[in-house]
Formats: sequence, C-alpha cells, structure tokens
Amino acid sequence: MKTKFQACQILAIDINATPAQIKDAYRSLARQWHPDRFIDRIEKQTAEERFKQINAAYEYLKKETEAMNRGFAQSSNVRSDKSDVRSTVKSTAKAERSSTHLTAEELYQDACMLGKNRHYEEATVILGLAIKLSPRYSKAYRYRGFIRSVLGFEMSAEADFRRARAIDVGLSPPGPVSSSSPRT
Repeated sequence: MKTKFQACQILAIDINATPAQIKDAYRSLARQWHPDRFIDRIEKQTAEERFKQINAAYEYLKKETEAMNRGFAQSSNVRSDKSDVRSTVKSTAKAERSSTHLTAEELYQDACMLGKNRHYEEATVILGLAIKLSPRYSKAYRYRGFIRSVLGFEMSAEADFRRARAIDVGLSPPGPVSSSSPRT
C-alpha cells in the first residue's frame, strides 16, 4: 500500500474515517470477498486477490492510526537544535515557558518543521503559542486549521480557517462573548 488515499479507496471509506469506521468497512468487505465463499476456481482467485488488497489496506490504516495514537500518547522527542526545532515540547506549560524568547514568526517556523515531520500535536501546541503572542497572525490560524483537518478535527479546523479569513479581511475574529459587555 503506497498511500492512505489508496487504502481508503480500497475500503470505500472517507479519508477522515474513524478507526471504528475503518474496522467496520474492513469486516464487511472481508466477509463479502472471503475466498471460502466462492466455489468457481476463477472467482476464488479473484476473491483471493481482492481479499489480499482489503487486508493490506486495513493493515496500512491500522498501523497509521496506531502510529498517530503513539504520537499523541508520547511527549515530543524532538531534539532541540536550531536545524530541527528550537524547543522540546513535553507539555503545554513547558512550551509556554520556552516560548518567551521566541517571536510568533519563529514559533510558526518551528511548527512548520514539526508539521513537516508529522509531529502534528506538537505543531498545534506551538501554533497556539504563536497565536497567543500575536492574536492576529492569520498564517498561524490557517496552518493550525490545516493540521487539525489532517487529524480529523474538522470543526476546530473550520473555526481556525474562519478566524484566518476574518483577520485577512480586516474584521475582528469571532471569539467568546465577554460577560462584562453591557446587554441591551
């Protein structure tokens, strides 16, 4: 299996499918194409090939999901050199402390490096810090939205994209309503 897209096509699922949806699709197709269900030799060979493709696609997606879950469960093991990433992200609090000497643009660049290396959770934390330093930094919102979309957090991704568009157009970004504002 070469790509996630190909695996999803074989299982006839959306690329943002949940692990449960992946498993359900796999089980359904495995039952449908199991070679023992076919008597004719040619049909049986066709079913065997299809069954192998289904198994390969499922294994690929299962390994990818496990790898992503391991990435979320573990703290970042990213080295702290200038060529890779400026700070190690073990927790949001530590990242905030280490970000005091960096600009929003430097944090954005670090997040891009993390994203390129598929350290998505760490990248979203760093982007959050860049946004905290510079709340009108639309590029950071846009990239965080992209990463959230890759991770399957579509509602959060869309909120970040809306915020970036609002900043680009010059509107104040939508945010939580303050309880201290007067009511009319």
